[in-house]
Amino acid sequence: MLNDAHVSLTAEINGERKVCNAFDFPQATNIYKRYGNDTSFFKVVDRTLVANDFEVPRAVSNKLSYTFDNGIGYIRINDFMKSWKDFEVAYKICVESKPKAIILDIRLNRGGTDHDLHKIAGKFIDKKIIGHYKETRIAGTNDYSKIKTWHLSPTSGTKFLKPVYVLTSDFSVSAAYIFAMTMKQLPNVTLIGEPTNGSMSHLQPIKLSNGWDVTISHKRTYSAQMGNFEGIGVTPNIHVRNIESDPTEDLVLIKTLEELQSSL
Repeated sequence: MLNDAHVSLTAEINGERKVCNAFDFPQATNIYKRYGNDTSFFKVVDRTLVANDFEVPRAVSNKLSYTFDNGIGYIRINDFMKSWKDFEVAYKICVESKPKAIILDIRLNRGGTDHDLHKIAGKFIDKKIIGHYKETRIAGTNDYSKIKTWHLSPTSGTKFLKPVYVLTSDFSVSAAYIFAMTMKQLPNVTLIGEPTNGSMSHLQPIKLSNGWDVTISHKRTYSAQMGNFEGIGVTPNIHVRNIESDPTEDLVLIKTLEELQSSL
């Protein structure tokens, strides 16, 4: 499938590095069209958090930030590439505040590794379950390998089995997509926002004879119920589009807090 954020061509032309992405990611996403870049979006999110009595978010690294109020923890995960240790720091502090619920914000998450998303998801389960299935295209053919089952197991330490809200957007791509799909099956989890980006495979890098670099999508990923959402995205339980809101406030976050107030 060419309409995929994983499909790209990179070349050096006249001394300048040129990148062509088949999906024009992230510029083609609604959230980027609305806010322009990560910094502008995060300013709106942080402003909305503080206006609703959260402390000013603290950055563990450029991958992850967190904050909390008297009853809700908020953790923003910007990618799943070597972010597990950062998550542990934020999670421990949030859980020590004894929250009634935790918000996980993956709206500008560019993906990463299954290893990290599995360990993070493992904090929200108390028994081993099927996370998802995968199959890999066999090189030089149109066939795929035998489907492999990926399990989720509880991660060591304190588990959080109270309500969890995962915020998604059409920027939530690749491993973030898989994380959203995996978390949605948990009974204590609610997804809020927009459907995730429809690109959920892995990158297969290829070096062409002229030195150009190509990446393609070469896997299929299925939900625990064998659903295939490639090109579609994971649909949230509650659909809210920030693109239809005042750009100075985070409508998805506001809706999440309203849901929490009515349910806790």
